Parts: sequence; C-alpha cells; structure tokens
Amino acid sequence: MQRPVMTPVDLKVLMNHIYEYQKGVRQMVNRPLNRLSPEEDFILGAMLGYDICAQCERYCERKEKHLCPKA
Repeated sequence: MQRPVMTPVDLKVLMNHIYEYQKGVRQMVNRPLNRLSPEEDFILGAMLGYDICAQCERYCERKEKHLCPKA
C-alpha cells in the first residue's frame, strides 16, 4: 500500500492549524454553536474547510440578523 505524500501546501495548512490551536482560537467551540458571533461562525466554517463563498454569504446573513434582530 502506497503512503500519501505531504506536499508543502499540506504542511503549511497543518502548521497553521497547530498555530491557531495554540493561540486558543478553537476554544470558541466550547459553547453552543448557535451562540457564536457571525465572525466566529465565519472563522470556524473557514477552518473546517467549508466553501468560502458560501461562508461569506452566511456571514452577511448572520451579520444582518445580528444587527437588526426581530422584535
């Protein structure tokens, strides 16, 4: 069985995840996900690899709701 080869890009992504973990960014998921700010939700989605265009649209929708909550 052939072992996968890590490319420099893969290594860079891994190192970035380690850096972010060490800085405590991932601690934001210690609370319910529906309590994340629009910014935290965007960052988490991007870190998890979701489509960045979809994340931008989601951010704009959540930001609008966050700024103008329904009475």
